[in-house]
Amino acid sequence: MTEKNNDFNLATGIICAQNVYEGSVNSRVVERVGKMPPSQSKGIAHEIMYTDKLNVTRPELGVTKLSTKTNAVRDDLVSVKDGVVKYRAQLKDTVSSSGVNKTVTQGMNGKYRGTNFLGTKETTEFYNQASKNMSTQKMSSTGISSKDTTRIMESFSGKMPNLENIAHNSSRAGSFGAVASVAVGAVEDIVNSESGEEVLAHATANGARGFASGYVGSAAATVATTATAAGIASVPALAAAPVVVAAAPVAAGIAAATIAGKAVMDVTDGEVKEVLEDIGRGVGEFVSDAADEIAYKVVDSIGEGLDRVGDKVDDFIDSVSLFFNLF
Repeated sequence: MTEKNNDFNLATGIICAQNVYEGSVNSRVVERVGKMPPSQSKGIAHEIMYTDKLNVTRPELGVTKLSTKTNAVRDDLVSVKDGVVKYRAQLKDTVSSSGVNKTVTQGMNGKYRGTNFLGTKETTEFYNQASKNMSTQKMSSTGISSKDTTRIMESFSGKMPNLENIAHNSSRAGSFGAVASVAVGAVEDIVNSESGEEVLAHATANGARGFASGYVGSAAATVATTATAAGIASVPALAAAPVVVAAAPVAAGIAAATIAGKAVMDVTDGEVKEVLEDIGRGVGEFVSDAADEIAYKVVDSIGEGLDRVGDKVDDFIDSVSLFFNLF
């Protein structure tokens, strides 16, 4: 029973934290530029998220803040420590051909010379590909995806994100749920002195159930957030209340993730869980002579795997972990 609850809490808790953080991003976008179409506001979301990321991951730069001007020509954000500018950057979030070509032209004209020139993962790929044979400033990636900035701005404006963007976020949530669930289950197995075969069996079940819980919970949170935001927008009195606009979609997303995550864990308990464990035992039997060694090597590598999980799902972990530093 403990194992099941841990799986559920880990897979769902991170989704709830992400939903709260993304709600704060949306609130700060609206505070900075007002209500704008997602196609325009996603660039501001990108700037806010990267500012948060630098404040968490690069404390040696001092305090990073957005430019006081929303239409700054060169620097979207600046890092200052002891009164000295340590870092400055211009950020881009555009994936359309026309947008990329415009940015390439601006780069060729030296518009962003003297500042760090960065884009979302997709923008950086498209820009550098389009300018590879040109003498122009190259772009580096912020590690943040346009799929995420678009999804956040669409969902909190009441426009349902496309399935690709929902699946992108859900897959990362599922991956984290799987890794975390396997890790917790393995620690419990070691404490309980389980055999190598049982460690593999439990890891198989925990990983599959953790992934499913994270994936479904994340998708449910996005749908609920979007539906609630759309409902609020349709009622002028509610849309005019900042607290309702900011809090209600977040609360709806958290509730949906919690209910969906628990439902998945309940559905995959019992016989389904036993089938998954039997698959793991089958693997152990196939390599029976080395089962214990393999299982405990898996356990030994979990710490290292968790250290690397940020690299594998970096934008997800970045956006979630930043929330805890906002309050």
